[in-house]
Amino acid sequence: MSEISGIKRKRTEEGLRNAYNYSRSLLEASLDPLITISTDGKITDVNKATELATGIPRARLIGSNFPDYFTDPQKANDGYQRVFEAGFVRDYLLTIRHVAGSETDVLYNATVYRNDKGQIEGVFAAARDVTELKAAERRSNFTNALLKLFAQKTSLKEYLDSVLQVIQDWTSCQALGIRVVDADQRIPYGSFRGFSPDFLALEDNLSLANDRCICLRAIARKFEAQDFSILTAGGSFRCDNGPAFVSGMSAEKQADYRGHCIKFGFTSLTVIPISYLDRILGAIHLADSREAFFKPATVEFLESISPLIGEALQRFHAEEELAKYRGRLEELVQKRTVELEAANMQLQREITERKIADENLRYTAAELARSNQDLEQFAYVASHDLQEPLRAVSGYIQLLQQRYIDKLDEKALRYIAGAVDGAARMQRLITDLLAFSRMGAHERIGGSADLSAALASAMENLKVSIQEAKAKITSDALPRLPVDSTQIEQLFQNLIGNAVKFRGKHAPEIHIGANHRPGEWIFSVRDNGIGISPQYAERIFMIFQRLHTRRKYPGTGIGLAICKRIVEHHGGKIWVTSSPEKGSIFYFTIPD
Repeated sequence: MSEISGIKRKRTEEGLRNAYNYSRSLLEASLDPLITISTDGKITDVNKATELATGIPRARLIGSNFPDYFTDPQKANDGYQRVFEAGFVRDYLLTIRHVAGSETDVLYNATVYRNDKGQIEGVFAAARDVTELKAAERRSNFTNALLKLFAQKTSLKEYLDSVLQVIQDWTSCQALGIRVVDADQRIPYGSFRGFSPDFLALEDNLSLANDRCICLRAIARKFEAQDFSILTAGGSFRCDNGPAFVSGMSAEKQADYRGHCIKFGFTSLTVIPISYLDRILGAIHLADSREAFFKPATVEFLESISPLIGEALQRFHAEEELAKYRGRLEELVQKRTVELEAANMQLQREITERKIADENLRYTAAELARSNQDLEQFAYVASHDLQEPLRAVSGYIQLLQQRYIDKLDEKALRYIAGAVDGAARMQRLITDLLAFSRMGAHERIGGSADLSAALASAMENLKVSIQEAKAKITSDALPRLPVDSTQIEQLFQNLIGNAVKFRGKHAPEIHIGANHRPGEWIFSVRDNGIGISPQYAERIFMIFQRLHTRRKYPGTGIGLAICKRIVEHHGGKIWVTSSPEKGSIFYFTIPD
């Protein structure tokens, strides 16, 4: 009998041992940290994943306090107590602290477990690592913040200050700045944070032509052999220990590094180029006294968003240049207006006996004065509206000279000669003004662009209008040509936008055509809109000329004038064929 009892006991122990080994293998198979906690908050068991997350062996974890291994012990204890109150918790966010100093964001799910009598013996908790999810969320928030900044800021300095604030909040680095290449090929800081005045006195006026350091080489893309050990795949410099890096090379090689960052106590250094298309406009300079502070993933992400900063820099620069151009244009218009008014007054004094000519000239002068905001339009009015009365005046004076030469004395003949000379000088002045207005209209355009990409960008910009109008847009295959892609995108955007705006009763149907003929490409934008009368086919390309009220069709009246300027800038021409209620076809050419 005792032998049978022994066998049963042996089998029971073996079964318990097998059950324990099975449950133990299930715990260890989990990649997530698993843990059991007693009712007094002491850890009773953990799996291997918990050891890896904390850096502490299982033997030391068992019996220790559960909240001690988190960055916020009080929050961990509160979550633990909540399990007893509600019976469970779901997706409770905590941060595990590793003994080496790293941190892991986790979502805890926990429930109580009971003995065979139904009494609570403790808590079983499982943690899911969400560090990468949180990092992705932070990267998304960072990118969205950058996209909003350009629309919100009114100056380049204000924009760069805000960008640095976002970057510093994201990286927690001690010092950083954004260098911007200026017209003299220097790279001063457009904005900075954390650098001392003494440091800036040495570093804020570097020259791409005369100085040597990694900031300069990152922007100029001219690397030395010793640079490659700290050069990233994205073309940035990332140095974990500046003093050790520089001290490990010869004195001759050390001359390629100014060393001021190291002298001012910065150990970790990163320089990330800021690009726009294929040009480097500046660089992000990050510095910190802590060794290996800038992780590869951090630098790689900043490399991915630097083109956003580059595009903003380019746009601010373009706006500054446009403001300068407008100022110069206004000065030129004002100067030419004064000259023309003086010439008109002289002409009026010389032909006072011709009342009709005098009134025409006064009217023309008033029209010219009102047109002085656009030099090309001003020259057009002068060259066309003034030439006809001038020919009439000159013709009448010559008839007077021919028919009454025997009846006029010498003084009268001198008056007639003076009038003829005045008309001729006025004609030359108008011709010179027209020639001047055309100067610079055919600057060379470097590089080439895919017109299909430009069309796609234009349609993306008009996406809301296209969807609201339920427009259908089709296109032939478009070529790659030596054009300014931004201007061609604007050209497509204006023409398609007009087709959508001036639509008829039916949903817009728009087709972009492309045909090659010797020496050039001819493009067309065909629509089924309201059309225009042929008599206005030329007028619509003039600045501020409108065929409809702003209440019926909003707009400034300069869209087609801009199209004309862009096409002519590329050496082509633009025109339209249309009739009311039968749609329009806008044509333009570009030399190949």
